[in-house]
Amino acid sequence: MNVAANLLMEDSKVEIQEIALKMGYENPGKFSSAFKSVMGVTPAKYRKH
Repeated sequence: MNVAANLLMEDSKVEIQEIALKMGYENPGKFSSAFKSVMGVTPAKYRKH
């Protein structure tokens, strides 16, 4: 998830769905759930901070 976190912060124009696909998740919802379980917040909230 650290790679995903870096991608979220590097380019705010890249959609979360695209990052999910790069991380091997076909379902963005499952990616968001997995991200939240590891990082403590959703990808969208992580990106805002």
